[in-house]
Amino acid sequence: MCDLYERTVVLSRQETEVSMPVRRGSRMLRVFAFPRRVRTAVDKRLPTEAAETRVSDSRAPGVSQTAIGMPQRASSEQSLLPHTEQLLTLLNSVRELVAILSSGGTILFASGGFCSVLGYGADELTGTNIHSLLHDSDKAVHNHLLSGNDHHHDGAPGKRCRLRDRDGVWRWFDAAARIPSQESGVDDIVVTYLDVTDLQRMEAERQVISEVVHALNQTANLDQLLHRIHQALKKVLYAENCFVALHDPAADSFQFPFFTDEFDTAPPPQRVGRSCTAFVFRTGKARLIPQSEFDHMVEQNEVELVGSPSPAWLGVPLKINHRVLGAIVLKSYSKNSQFRDRDQDVLTLISQQLAAAIDRKRNEQVLRLSEVRYRSLVQTAVYGIYRSSL
Repeated sequence: MCDLYERTVVLSRQETEVSMPVRRGSRMLRVFAFPRRVRTAVDKRLPTEAAETRVSDSRAPGVSQTAIGMPQRASSEQSLLPHTEQLLTLLNSVRELVAILSSGGTILFASGGFCSVLGYGADELTGTNIHSLLHDSDKAVHNHLLSGNDHHHDGAPGKRCRLRDRDGVWRWFDAAARIPSQESGVDDIVVTYLDVTDLQRMEAERQVISEVVHALNQTANLDQLLHRIHQALKKVLYAENCFVALHDPAADSFQFPFFTDEFDTAPPPQRVGRSCTAFVFRTGKARLIPQSEFDHMVEQNEVELVGSPSPAWLGVPLKINHRVLGAIVLKSYSKNSQFRDRDQDVLTLISQQLAAAIDRKRNEQVLRLSEVRYRSLVQTAVYGIYRSSL
């Protein structure tokens, strides 16, 4: 038993010791019990607390024996296994993603939610830093959450941040931290992440629609209106590459009153042709065209490449009263920025507002030209012109 004790190295010890007298035959023994975490001679940390018991013999002051009950410890560890499995099952079934982080952000534990929501396995996250998943704009907010400046032992106020999933898509989470009390001597922080991507998207979409309606009512110039709508779009969609194509019925061509692109420059008016934009215009239906779909459409002789090739393409017709005025198009040159059905729904909603505004601007322009023509006829008439009622 003494040999066993010599092969252990004490890692930590609580300050409080519990002792009590025990009579064994004619001898009075005093038992000191305190929990310790131990490590074996092969440097393997035991997963549970081991109890060390010191027996002091009153007949031999200064002489004590120390022993660790290995059978009892093994039995305790076996009894804890079902509870550990139950705890993991509980953590994996809650809505929140649960992580234990060091003060520097290193992931010490990650629940199964990281796999089901973000696509990462707990084993591949353990040991990495949470910063590898955080959006650059949210790292400062998350650091403040872990700093302890606004911590409460019952949980810190939530901070909204973005985490990247395995496919490269950013998802929004309400993050809340819980740190143990100083008396516990534990420095690790429990952080929960509640997925609020849909809620964040709805809030942003409402804000964007409000900004678009405000721009429609406040902006008379079409160029300024398109610029303001583009700035609003970028808050909910990837819209770094965006253009608006308006159809000119007289020339059967597209004009581009708004065009911004990483590689292409604004083209001059061009024939409708067989571009993807022309396809959306002719069918009058919104279309998501990833690279694979584009290749298939080319084989079917439905479209042809116009401009720089892009792995992701989204086009929505500008329609009003079943008339198609043109199309609004978003492009992405990155495989990590793919458009989805939800993006198509948002762009369709905004396109309806935009189409109404364009139609109204066109009618105003036609009316203005008519007034100018009428005024010019009156002012240049050789004979007098008058109006009478019968």
